[in-house]
Amino acid sequence: MVQTFKSLLDAGVQTLLIAEWSLSISHPAALPHLLAVLLQSMDPLADGNIRTVLSPSGYINAAKRAGWEAIGTRTLTPAAELEDGKWEVRFAREVAGNRQIREKAVQVDRERSEESVRLESLRAHADSLEASMVEVGAEGVECMNVWTAVLRPAGSSTSPTTYP
Repeated sequence: MVQTFKSLLDAGVQTLLIAEWSLSISHPAALPHLLAVLLQSMDPLADGNIRTVLSPSGYINAAKRAGWEAIGTRTLTPAAELEDGKWEVRFAREVAGNRQIREKAVQVDRERSEESVRLESLRAHADSLEASMVEVGAEGVECMNVWTAVLRPAGSSTSPTTYP
């Protein structure tokens, strides 16, 4: 991510707007979305859209290391009609239902290797996701909060529009 920020700076970009999932929730119905994203980040689907999960502070730290500064951030609660949470839960359930993961976890259950710990963690995440679905159901899943930021080159004298 640092390299991406550096490339944008090198290209002369003066204002950068970011909108990402915040990894926080305002409603319990958004917990399945948060857990689904974390689960997928541990074992990404080949055709999934989640590869690496960064928190807002992770983005800010990467941006700072690349020469950017945040001039404003905000966290928003998306409309209940937004479907992304439902989609991500469906994809995460694919990861969780992957028979190979379940079978492999059982096989290495007695080991304490890095792989066995990873597989146990995957199982725990999958179990947490399923538990979070009990009350809301698949159709009741809402999206986690959205985090937004406005960045500019560090030390820049340009003054972009104020970010309220």
